[in-house]
Amino acid sequence: MQHGGLVRPIILKQIHIESLEVVAGHLSYHAAARARQLDPRKAEMIDAFVVKDEEIESIKAQIAIYN
Repeated sequence: MQHGGLVRPIILKQIHIESLEVVAGHLSYHAAARARQLDPRKAEMIDAFVVKDEEIESIKAQIAIYN
């Protein structure tokens, strides 16, 4: 069965106004970045959630349940 996107989007934390840090989904992020380097025209966007600092520990605990 094919589907058109990630099953689990990456989780990001905002560091500054224009910079984000990957909290979960490092492999997916790096794969998308590498695909864009290889061919910017064919690179796809990936889904992501940006979470607040106070939500990080709760999110990490929930992710651990699924891994």
